[in-house]
Amino acid sequence: MPKHPILLILTVGATLSSASGEWASLFNGRDLTGWHQANGAADYAVADGAIVGTPVSDSPNSFLVTDDVFGDFIFECEVKVDGIINSGIQFRSLSTADFKDGRVHGYQCEIDEKTDRNWTGGIYDEARRGWLYRLELNPSAKSAYRPGDWNHLRIECVGSSLRTWVNGIATAHLIDDATARGVIGLQVHSIGSRSPEGKRIHWRNLRIRTDVAGPTPPEGVFVRNTVPISWHPRSRPSGGVCFSTDPPRQGGVVPPPRPSLTGVGG
Repeated sequence: MPKHPILLILTVGATLSSASGEWASLFNGRDLTGWHQANGAADYAVADGAIVGTPVSDSPNSFLVTDDVFGDFIFECEVKVDGIINSGIQFRSLSTADFKDGRVHGYQCEIDEKTDRNWTGGIYDEARRGWLYRLELNPSAKSAYRPGDWNHLRIECVGSSLRTWVNGIATAHLIDDATARGVIGLQVHSIGSRSPEGKRIHWRNLRIRTDVAGPTPPEGVFVRNTVPISWHPRSRPSGGVCFSTDPPRQGGVVPPPRPSLTGVGG
């Protein structure tokens, strides 16, 4: 069980200090006010104006999550990883007593320090469906992340449009409607029985704005759509429900070949 189960009492933005239309800081640079830990035993502390997550051997995935929940928003932060350890930023995520005893689950912007994969900026569905948008769908974005350095991440959620950027480069664009609102969380991935020595994740300059009128204009990134297509009864094809894996085109949906979306993340 998490130390403080998120029972989704909808206090959206209740503790944010800035008015609508402005960026609101999610971290005061001094302590973890506005956050609490859910799942796992990783250590979260504040050092040099950043939140620092340190893994613990034989602990499950750990999450430091916001007290508030958010629906449509733009979130930005900077992240730096010491050592080879997986991490991610949860968004529109949940922790409820009726799901795996409070297990944090939901969308995650991947932070991947492994240079043989380069999946940072992909979208993973933590503890639910697994990979939703791996960067094999947008391979030119694999070089956006700089291992061992500070990196700027941006997450935009507007309705069912979910998008990510790494260092200003568009990395993922997913259309999915599984969760409309939830917390933002900082993940420290489990490391099994390995030593935590030299492994740290640093987050700083965390901010959000909720005055989002619509999605950012498209940037030519492949769009994966998991939402069922609505068909007129007389035009519906046989064979069951159809899914689009790219934006609708005139004359019908013609998706490109699908790369494999299997793999370990989250």
